[in-house]
Amino acid sequence: MPNLPKLKVKYNTEDEYGEGTVELEQAKDFFYGSEAGHPLVVVEGQPVYSYKELVQLSTQDIYKDKEFLKVELRWVVLGGG
Repeated sequence: MPNLPKLKVKYNTEDEYGEGTVELEQAKDFFYGSEAGHPLVVVEGQPVYSYKELVQLSTQDIYKDKEFLKVELRWVVLGGG
């Protein structure tokens, strides 16, 4: 596999806000999906729904020379009325 970029991750939950840098391999532990209670994984502005999809995105030519990819974990909140 080619040299993969690291991930700069931002997350925001009810309890905490944080940032960190992780290796792509560690993204296997992210909760992927768009259901309430699970974060929506957004990589460089694109939603990603699985680790496999994240790896495919990170190996695209447009990202080949990037040291880091920007990742946001956006929690989905469903409202009712």
